[in-house]
Amino acid sequence: METKYLTRPNGRVLAYSEFGAPAGRPVLYCHGYPSSRLEAALGQDAAHRQGVRLIAADRPGMGGSDRQPGRRMTDWADDLAALADHLRIDDFGLIGVSGGAPFALLSAGRLGRRAPKLALACPLGPAATPDDLRGFRGGVKAGLALAVQAPRLSTTLNTHLVGPLMSRFPGLALALLRRQVGPEDRATLADPEVAQKIKQAYLEGLKRGARGAAEDLLLLTGRWAADVQALTAETRLWHGEADRIVPAAIGRRMAALIPGCESRFLPGEGHYSLPVRRMDEVLVWVGGNEV
Repeated sequence: METKYLTRPNGRVLAYSEFGAPAGRPVLYCHGYPSSRLEAALGQDAAHRQGVRLIAADRPGMGGSDRQPGRRMTDWADDLAALADHLRIDDFGLIGVSGGAPFALLSAGRLGRRAPKLALACPLGPAATPDDLRGFRGGVKAGLALAVQAPRLSTTLNTHLVGPLMSRFPGLALALLRRQVGPEDRATLADPEVAQKIKQAYLEGLKRGARGAAEDLLLLTGRWAADVQALTAETRLWHGEADRIVPAAIGRRMAALIPGCESRFLPGEGHYSLPVRRMDEVLVWVGGNEV
């Protein structure tokens, strides 16, 4: 795996990496929150098996990508289009995982025919109102609520406390994560290779500090749901019934929001087990090998 860089016309740098089959069908991967392009390494083997060229970029301020002050969620579509142009790719599949799903969703609406298929895995749904937050639990709900109700305080805490603690004590962060999830996810996180890839993705995402991730959170808790109606891509959603990070009820609300969305709710899958164990299924569809 090699980190590559694209410089936008204003001088802002976008970092990206490729996984899977170099000559395969291109699929652009939108990573979760807080994370980085390295998260796509979880799908490396599946991408090889399915003949998919999996391309993942860091969102602004995370990993190797420069910050983009004042960015909007829909701006991510411009970065994806520029990356596809740079790689001489006309059209591509698009996948969003967890907190990357809203970015993928709104980008697909702007990209139109360039992104004819959109796959969403354990997607974070709208989180801008008290009604939206129904169904979330524990620390996830508290973090989302704080970002909605006190965005400045949320940014300060995430930038100067939560992010630095995660960077300094990644093992502790993973241990705390294991306490929040169910048995399916604990079994997945007990795999040393999976745990190492997740830890590397988090550390990479925070290596320039946590300001980019904090800005991501404010966008995710903004009022973006109305823009979903512009979506024309064929969309399929996968969600685990045992997901305790983004519960299945959130996935059902998300599926109902998206025009023509086909959804698959899977018993015995959690927030981390689903992308690991079901990535072949996701990639074979979004890569265009299954109707």
